Amino acid sequence: MDSVLAEAYRVLKRAGTLSAQKSSWPESRLLRRFTEKGLFRFVGKTAGVYRFEKVEQH
Repeated sequence: MDSVLAEAYRVLKRAGTLSAQKSSWPESRLLRRFTEKGLFRFVGKTAGVYRFEKVEQH
């Protein structure tokens, strides 16, 4: 999963959005996995789709 998120981070434009649909993972695990490395921040959820925004690294 880490390599997938790193590649998504690499190819997304500045302030790009990554979306994920909830799977069998509990919500807390999904949010943690997408945000724990500091590459993405959670911005909202609509109809079971979670949205994450790319965090610019300095």
